[in-house]
Amino acid sequence: EAECLVLAKEMDAGLLLLDEKRVRKVARRAGFDVMGVLGLLVRAARQGCFDSQKVVEMIDILRSSGFRLGDEVVKSALSALKK
Repeated sequence: EAECLVLAKEMDAGLLLLDEKRVRKVARRAGFDVMGVLGLLVRAARQGCFDSQKVVEMIDILRSSGFRLGDEVVKSALSALKK
């Protein structure tokens, strides 16, 4: 993770796609904007890449494959889809 942050700094990256809570916190403190996989899915749906139902399906696939997603995070993402 540290190497990722160093590389992002060198590349002047404005946004990092990170899901691990500890790393997200460090990245924010370093001045980066951070987005997780659910944020990416919501953004893609808002831009018309696919519909909201597809996001729900992808969340189910992520969870069933062992990707840890907290209930509140999922609830927030689904709420963001409706806005």
